[in-house]
Amino acid sequence: MTATPPPSDEARIRVLPSDLIDRIAAGEVIERPASVVKELVENAIDAGARHIEVDVADGGLSRLNITDDGRGMSARDTRTSLLRHATSKLAHPDDLFAIRTLGFRGEALSSIASVSRMTLTSRRASDATATRIVSVAGEVESVTEVGAPVGTSIEVADLFFNTPARRKFMRSPATEQAHVVEAALRVVLGASECGIVVTNGERRLLDVPEHADDEARLVAALGARVDKVYPFSLVRDDVRVSGYVTDPGVARADTKGMWFFVNGRFVRDRMLQRAVLDGYRSLVERGRYPVCVVHIEVAADAVDVNVHPQKLEVRFRDGQVVFRVIGAALTEVLAGTPWMQGQLAGVRRATEAYFEKEPERWRYPTVVERPLSAMADGPREPSRYVPLELPLERQGYFVGLTPIGEALGRYIVCEGEGDLVLIDEQAAHQRIAYERLRRETANGTIASQPLLFPETIAASGALEKHWESLAAHGFEIEPVGPERFAVRGLPAPLVGADVPALVGELIASLGRSQDEVLARCARYAPVSTATVDALLAALDESDAASATEHCPPVHRRLTEAEVRALF
Repeated sequence: MTATPPPSDEARIRVLPSDLIDRIAAGEVIERPASVVKELVENAIDAGARHIEVDVADGGLSRLNITDDGRGMSARDTRTSLLRHATSKLAHPDDLFAIRTLGFRGEALSSIASVSRMTLTSRRASDATATRIVSVAGEVESVTEVGAPVGTSIEVADLFFNTPARRKFMRSPATEQAHVVEAALRVVLGASECGIVVTNGERRLLDVPEHADDEARLVAALGARVDKVYPFSLVRDDVRVSGYVTDPGVARADTKGMWFFVNGRFVRDRMLQRAVLDGYRSLVERGRYPVCVVHIEVAADAVDVNVHPQKLEVRFRDGQVVFRVIGAALTEVLAGTPWMQGQLAGVRRATEAYFEKEPERWRYPTVVERPLSAMADGPREPSRYVPLELPLERQGYFVGLTPIGEALGRYIVCEGEGDLVLIDEQAAHQRIAYERLRRETANGTIASQPLLFPETIAASGALEKHWESLAAHGFEIEPVGPERFAVRGLPAPLVGADVPALVGELIASLGRSQDEVLARCARYAPVSTATVDALLAALDESDAASATEHCPPVHRRLTEAEVRALF
């Protein structure tokens, strides 16, 4: 039997050196260049900045410049700001449970300095000169007095130069730059009185003026394709919820279009996402997520913002109250939108124009009362509600139909020339998208609409060979790594589609005829919330009454004799 060796007196637990501690802390706070921008822009807003400029080079890995017009710091505070846990935002332990600022832990500057070559310049209005500090890997190399405007300017160069393991995990400069723009936008969207400009040399990537109204900020956040938003606001149980919702037709396959702010701080929170989905209920199909901006304002001591290293998550004192208020606010605003009752609003507007009716008897769908003799095979007697003559400008097969209802949540029910016509709404949108893609491709006018946030997909084989040629069809795709591609733009009719699924279908159909490729892509066209009138007009424009081998049929016509035969 082997004897157990006596325990060694050699110490196995030791205190880490300060430089290693700083690098570990930096790894928790500074994940990528976008993390630097987030922390420093938050500090600028806390300092009262009204205008912030961010200049990025090489995706932020080579250089980041962040300049603000805030209050600035004294010479003494500028030196102290580089120390770990140095902050002006907490004075007493109780302050930690009522945070009213975006930053508070004093980790940002020290963490950034420890993994970069940083130059910090700051000046108050009461000071004649600014203080400039140059540090390398957290070690101060020089402190000088210089001339500079009021505010703070920070240059971060060679990020992660002393942590190569972290640097090698960075993505391409284009991808990192996109994250920088998103990080800047998240912060200023929550600070409605602050403007920001993000540039890459002479190229302007983002411009949100400080005087920009909510609509301009929403366009910057959600993209110009969101042409209609609905504001909402509700105060209940000491919780204020406000923001904007969009048409469910622009729903996404991910949650990137859902923007949540708690007391001005951008957060990710599954409970808040569920609250929004609960408010939308069945308006958005399973696996799709609405595009919205939601601001939640609660008392500072009713939310804990110190539960995530990057402050991206929060914990509410009473999350159920917040959940209920969000659901109630969305239910209220959605009730006044045209899609809340499916196509009801559109059908009613279209039908009212063509019937003389007794208002007190109008219901949806309309029941047309006929004498019993009308059920016989003899001559039809006039119906109680008589269709009016259609306006002269309404020409074409589909616009000549009279919508009378909706069935099974998918089929539009119409009457036309004594027959019953069923229109498959999903097939109709596919056909409209297909005809538009085919027409624009043939004319050479197809345009690519850029996505606000490029989507990275994994692909190989055919896409590696054909990605450049797809630009002629409106797909803006480029390689960003081994077997990885960034989708930066789509043909306009397909914006809002599930990008990975769409590109997968595109790859699978390469080598087929052009019409077949376009038809297969059109399957992923999002269903819009256009009124029935507009949909019927678009079907006529697309000549959807004629058959095509590449698209499913759009409509089925049942004669009165066929309907009677069913009974």
